[in-house]
Amino acid sequence: MSTVANGVGTQSTTNTTTYTTASFTPTAGDFLVAVVVASDTATDGTLTDSQGLLWELVNSHTTFTTNRLMIFAARQPAAASAMTVTWDCTADAATACIIQVVRFVGSDGYIRQVATLNSGAGTTTPTCT
Repeated sequence: MSTVANGVGTQSTTNTTTYTTASFTPTAGDFLVAVVVASDTATDGTLTDSQGLLWELVNSHTTFTTNRLMIFAARQPAAASAMTVTWDCTADAATACIIQVVRFVGSDGYIRQVATLNSGAGTTTPTCT
């Protein structure tokens, strides 16, 4: 059974086309998943890192008309060396971005299921109690 551990979380309110996380060091063999939330962009962009892992877009979703929520997964395990992760949105600059990388420790790296919410289907704004 795998466990989930924090990798790194970075946020920026800069209007630009690339966003890079702070450096973090995974444990050898960790599988990494990154959640990217970006405002005012219409592109999913691409994710890369300083270790040269291959990242795949698992799912993306438009929220609040102009914002994007994307989930990327590395297709091979990380090495135990310091790294950064970069989201590139050259096709349409974002006005802000949050990147959260989580480490799956002891995982085989297979994503078995992904579900998407039906955003915008309701006629009223939900409230939390």
